[in-house]
Amino acid sequence: MSRRTIHAFRVAYLIPVLALALLISLGGATHAFALGNGGNPPPDPEVIVPVTLGTLYHGGTENVIYSNSLGSLPDSVSIGEYAVSGPATIAITITDNGYIADYYQLWEDTDPGFSSPAPTLVGTTPQVHSDSNLVAPFYNALWDGTGTTFGSETFTVTVGSGTTYFVLVDSLFDAMGSALDGPCGVSTAVLLSVGCTVSGLHPVQVSAGWSPGSYYITFNPAVSGVPEFGSTPLLAVALAIPALMLLKNRRAWK
Repeated sequence: MSRRTIHAFRVAYLIPVLALALLISLGGATHAFALGNGGNPPPDPEVIVPVTLGTLYHGGTENVIYSNSLGSLPDSVSIGEYAVSGPATIAITITDNGYIADYYQLWEDTDPGFSSPAPTLVGTTPQVHSDSNLVAPFYNALWDGTGTTFGSETFTVTVGSGTTYFVLVDSLFDAMGSALDGPCGVSTAVLLSVGCTVSGLHPVQVSAGWSPGSYYITFNPAVSGVPEFGSTPLLAVALAIPALMLLKNRRAWK
């Protein structure tokens, strides 16, 4: 095989490999977020937290024994109200770091009191299997004690001019109260403070100290203009380019 032929093979395969790597790296960037200066959650009651894009915030939710002061939102609301200046399109990533099973609602409003206009639900992080701190599969199939992974999700949000406020609500608190207050024979506040053990046909095991919840949240500029590709289109491109390059350099075979 001549040097020209070998060179043609190298060019034909090197270009698509580099292109494939570039597409994957750009596509993956839509899910990446930078870690910044973390910190302790602000003190109770709710505190406005001016957001610096690219910063990782560590926060907690209010104990359910306290009444929420933010409009009609549930009691287990985050202590921090995260204030974002617009206009902007941002990617908000929420990751639980308290108990495996927590899941969070993300709410937004232009009113720091979350009263007028009514707050908007942006989305909810996925529910995951609980670990051994919460075992009650009869009441929720995910509460089976097998979980090993914290829930996490990224939401892309466009905010208008001015300031938009974001808070989290730990949805697990209300779900546990609705399902387990009865069989445990206690209020939600007691359930989440001291736990519960019920034996019998439908056993319940709840460890003490579930309230308040804990999470990480980051705000980053959303990456736009770069399409995300599945593996099949990328593979097709990677295979097609070498064929085209070889046809173009067909004289190298002579």
